Amino acid sequence: MRAKAEGHLESNLSPALKRIAGELHTEYDRIFQEEEAAFGLLYPGASNVQDIYLTRLLFLYSENRILRDIQKEVTRLLKTPSGNKEKRLSHLVRIADRREQLRHVSENLDRPGAVWDHL
Repeated sequence: MRAKAEGHLESNLSPALKRIAGELHTEYDRIFQEEEAAFGLLYPGASNVQDIYLTRLLFLYSENRILRDIQKEVTRLLKTPSGNKEKRLSHLVRIADRREQLRHVSENLDRPGAVWDHL
């Protein structure tokens, strides 16, 4: 997948920027391998540590996006005239509910047999 990204996204870069991008790819790969190994220590018998690790990253990314949505919606709510705040507030509550559902699933990922036995 990285080769595809390099071929399409980085093909127009100057040689100096291509070298920097290559160094960043190498650094990212090293960090990923270190984190994956550390995460594997949490699940010593698991044969699917990479799946577990990537799923955890997806949850963290999703939570970060939801938090940004909440921040944007609160900003909009504060700028909304007092007569029109009910719809914005309702939307904010729905976003907060999504975050709570995500948190519940994320917390249950570490329970033995919760998710990983089915992967």
